[in-house]
Amino acid sequence: MALTVKINAVAFNESTIQVKVYDAYTSPTVRADYGFAWFVLDSLGNTEVCDLEDSDDAYIMVSAAGTYDIEFYAIAQWVGDAYSYLINHIIFNEGSFYSSKQTHPGDTADSEPGVGASWTSYWNLLECASRAKFNDYYAVGTTRAGIQSSGVSVTLRSAGQDYSVTMATCYNYTVTNLNTTEYDGLRIRIYNFATGTLITTILTDDVATSVNLEALGYTEGIYIFDITGFSGTVASYSLSKDQEQYVVYELCSFHACAKTLINSILCREINTCCEPCDTATLKLQETRRVELNKLLGLYMTMMAYINMEQVEYFGIFAMDKDREVYISRINDVLTMLSTITVRCGVCTETSVKSTSGTGCSNC
Repeated sequence: MALTVKINAVAFNESTIQVKVYDAYTSPTVRADYGFAWFVLDSLGNTEVCDLEDSDDAYIMVSAAGTYDIEFYAIAQWVGDAYSYLINHIIFNEGSFYSSKQTHPGDTADSEPGVGASWTSYWNLLECASRAKFNDYYAVGTTRAGIQSSGVSVTLRSAGQDYSVTMATCYNYTVTNLNTTEYDGLRIRIYNFATGTLITTILTDDVATSVNLEALGYTEGIYIFDITGFSGTVASYSLSKDQEQYVVYELCSFHACAKTLINSILCREINTCCEPCDTATLKLQETRRVELNKLLGLYMTMMAYINMEQVEYFGIFAMDKDREVYISRINDVLTMLSTITVRCGVCTETSVKSTSGTGCSNC
């Protein structure tokens, strides 16, 4: 089973840095059968921080810039069969790690670690203070299940990111090279998150590069700006290892739609002559209020999700599977918003009728 440990370190602020550590198996299907323990060691070999979990990627926060060693342990899942567990054998079960107290088969009654009625007779629960147990377990040799990767050093910068993405106007963004000393230019790849489609690749030696999503045929949606610095020229360049990914939420039409509906509903409050008071107009206003409530309900839910995502991943310029799942939830709400505002004609007051077929409905 081949294993490669990769490090991606980014500055969180001047005093705190987050390190993303993740593995790449030749066969991703084995991941579900393993628990993962991470230990980050300082220059004296002391444990700076550890992360014991069932995820094969982790954001590990350290206290300051410096060089750290990272120990990574992939621990096999406990199996309740006749497999013989030796003393000090380490396994993973139900989100925790355990070390065997005695030699016993896995199908011994009530011995399932953390679950069985007599599990404490067979197992010790391992925590962050148990690093030596993990280390000793692998020092025995490779005949036991699991993988160790240690001595991986990463030098962390106290400075911020190398690039930035800022919104200029609706659908228009500026990508800036913040580290012109190290990078002669940037490779900018833009993906549509919903489909995974690569929209465009831009090679530029400009300090600031403008990107117009609308000109590329895209408007509302979620986009990933994948940026890597390079040395050399646009015609002949060498990419760096510093890759950063930015999540862009393009929501301009939703903002405009909500504003239009609010202005329509409140117009008579501001100007009593803006619309007549006939029955048809009053009915239309009632419809607008209902549609605005639906729009705002979805919109505020989506914005709450976006705010939580941005807080949780603040200062992190990389994607992992957990973050992708989070953003997928946001995209689900955005899709519903698009249905209401575009297909159902909330803002234009033009409803689209259904066509025959399964799952079709009138707006």
